[in-house]
Amino acid sequence: MRSVLRGSCVLAAVLLALSPVLASPASAHNPPPVPTPADGATLDAVPAEVRLDYSAPILAVGSVLEVTGPDGTKASDGASVVGEKDVVQAITNAGPGEYTLVWRVTSEDGHPVDGTSTFTVTAAAPSTAPAETSAAPTSEAPTSEAPTTDAPTSEAPTTPAPSTTAAPTPAPEDGSNLLVVGGAVAMVLAVVTAVILVVRKARTR
Repeated sequence: MRSVLRGSCVLAAVLLALSPVLASPASAHNPPPVPTPADGATLDAVPAEVRLDYSAPILAVGSVLEVTGPDGTKASDGASVVGEKDVVQAITNAGPGEYTLVWRVTSEDGHPVDGTSTFTVTAAAPSTAPAETSAAPTSEAPTSEAPTTDAPTSEAPTTPAPSTTAAPTPAPEDGSNLLVVGGAVAMVLAVVTAVILVVRKARTR
């Protein structure tokens, strides 16, 4: 019985002594990276790239970072660029919404480590300024047109010339009649005068 207890104590002592060695592979795994943009961040615009920064070296073999857009489509642009302690991935603009980062990175000890992160892009706030700036009214001086007052044309009243009705010129027949009558009268007077003279002469005798 004593030998069993003694053996158990020796085994416990050995395991306790080896515990740092057994724990070394786990401690060699990289801690979670620091994503940029930060997990849960809200941005006004889609960044050109995302990145993961590690505190310990990583291996390029088997390391990948993928990004999906708000509608679930792939937003990664090209292959991931793996550095000594970071991973950079260019992305495309998939519009406003939530973007998801999914990575799987190989630690220096060859152990793969994966994880996820998200950030949100909000739509740009509408501008408060009016879209159309109303142009200041161009104050055009009113074209004052002088009233065209037509001067009354003072036309002298056209007084109709008196119609001078020419006296009717006696027809040639009328003139001849007058001459005949005048001659007859003269002959009568001459006869009367002759008779009177004869009578007077006769009385004087």
